[in-house]
Formats: sequence, C-alpha cells, structure tokens
Amino acid sequence: MNRNELNSLLNEKDKLDESILFVWGTGNTASLYLEGLDRLKKEGIVIEGYCDNNPTKWGTDFGGKRVFRPDELKDFEDVLVLIASPQPQVFKSISAQLDVMGLRWQHIDDFIFKNHRAEVMKVYDMLDDEISRDVYSELIRCRMIGDYPDDSIVDENQYFPTVEFGTPDNKRVFVDCGAYVGDSIERYIWKNEGCFNKIYAFEPDMGNVNALNYRLERLKREWNISDERIKVFPYGVSDNNQASFVEHYNANNGFGSKIVNVKNANSDDCRIVTIDSIVDSEYSFLKADIESYEYKMLLGAQKTIKKFSPKLAVCIYHNAVDFYEIPLLINSFNKDYKFSVRHYTGTVSDTVLYAY
Repeated sequence: MNRNELNSLLNEKDKLDESILFVWGTGNTASLYLEGLDRLKKEGIVIEGYCDNNPTKWGTDFGGKRVFRPDELKDFEDVLVLIASPQPQVFKSISAQLDVMGLRWQHIDDFIFKNHRAEVMKVYDMLDDEISRDVYSELIRCRMIGDYPDDSIVDENQYFPTVEFGTPDNKRVFVDCGAYVGDSIERYIWKNEGCFNKIYAFEPDMGNVNALNYRLERLKREWNISDERIKVFPYGVSDNNQASFVEHYNANNGFGSKIVNVKNANSDDCRIVTIDSIVDSEYSFLKADIESYEYKMLLGAQKTIKKFSPKLAVCIYHNAVDFYEIPLLINSFNKDYKFSVRHYTGTVSDTVLYAY
C-alpha cells in the first residue's frame, strides 16, 4: 500500500462525532488498550462502558467502567461499539451480532487510526526505508479491517535486525525491559559473541524472574561471564516509582504477564520504577516488550535517552494508540533518530519500532 492509498483508507469514514462509545470485549486485548484509551481522554474520547457476551462479566467493573449486557446498549441513544479483538473470526462474529441488534460498530483500531490520520501519516513519512513503510501501512490496513497481515511482511531476527543492533562490542550496555525468561538476553549474548559491558534486566513476574535467573546461571557458565555484568531487577518499568501489581498470564506460562492498576485474583504485589532512577550511566541499547507500558517506560527514561541516544527496539503492537504516539514521543526526545518498523508473526502481534 502506497502513501496515497493509506491516506485514502484513513479518510473513508467520518471522524469522531457525539456518539456514546462502548468497547466490546473484556479480555486480554481490552486490558492492553486501557493505557492507550486513558491517553485519549485528553482529546475528549471517553469510553462510557464495556460490553461482553459472558454473563459472569455483566454488572462487574472493568477498567473503572461498568460491563453491560449486549441488550442494555439499546437503552442509550447514538451508540458506537468499538470491537476490541485481534482475531478475525471473533471480529466477524461480533460485528454480525451487532448488525442484527441494529447497533453501529467499528473495529477499535479503525476508530483510533481514522481519528488520528495526521499523526499516522506523520509517522509513515518519518520511516527511513521502503520496507518499513510497507510493513507499517499493511499493519494499519489489516488492524483496521480485522484481518491478519500478508506473509510477505513477516521478518526474522527480532530486536536484532541490522548490524547496528548486533555488532560485537565489549563496551555496550543492554537494557531489557520485559526480560521474561531471558530469551532476548540469550540472543543478545550470542549476537554479540559474549562481548558486552553490562546487561540490566527488568521483569516484574516472579515466576519469570526465577526462570530468568536459572537461564542466566547457565549463560554465565557457558560464556565465562562474571556476576556483576548482568543485573536482574524484579520490577516493572513505568514513568514513576511506586507499588503496583503484576497480573500473571497463566495460559501462556507467564508470557504476557502485565502491570495492572487494581489487584485481582491473578495478580501479586510488585514494584515499578523508572529507567532514569535505576540506570544512571550510559547504555547503548534499550529493548521493551511490556504489555502497553512502553509509552510510560519511555517517559520514565527520557532523561537518559536524551543524554545517551541509545538504540531503541520498542514494541508498538499492544494497542493502536502506540502505533503513532510512541514514534512521535521518541522523535520529541531527539530529532536525529531514524526509524524503522519490522513485524514478526502472521498475526498482529510482535510489531517492533526501531530507533537509531
């Protein structure tokens, strides 16, 4: 899709009107959108409530809003339902249900992108290479219509796509936000042939931390790495230092565990910190895959990013707002950054923005 086609796609429907907005869905996807939707409040985009077909959810609270029965939406005038699902089959099923109910609907990404056409197009124009522009526009398209991307845009070598991100150098310092069980750290060590100065790993889920430490002990023996060169912080990262909660994503063995604002049956206490408060010396590469907290992490790292201009590999796929706000935020820190985008799955997951 070229620039004119993307611009036309973003202009196909009317922009935000006076509709009362409901989000359909109260699962993991809707949870990941809470951070992005919270940032949209300043623009007057406010969610009235949530809706779900699951009777056990009706009347409960989600993200500080009430969860409604589907039939209750007819009690409101001029409703627009935003469907929050990355799965095409779910999107088609819910949209068909809403058609039968006579309610207007949009995919949540379609709504967000079309109300931020200028920002999306600005990011498109900032991208440094044709591959990135093709990847970015294809992902915008498929997210808007509730489809999976074309296989041609799926890449390999996540977080280390070019020599700038994987050249051996014993002075380099790697900051891994969302270290999970150490998979990215292991690939970093292999890519750099064991040549680096330090690694700082941030991971708030203690189950993952235990697995991470187990892997690191093996790696330190295999690569003759001294203990002081790898530091593990059992914390989440955000724009402030405070107590919080980490919710376990048990279905995926801790892959996708995330920070939440309210304690629930699947969460534990944790601490969140800023990068600027922990990493006070120069670092060369920062990677972040932290379940919609990437924007807040960047705010809490802006002092050191502005000072050291590290290379950045930041996930932008957790919610549509990040697709344009994260590149624009980084650009506001340093106008000299160049940007590229790569994608690593056949779904809409694993889209990474690179800044260098």
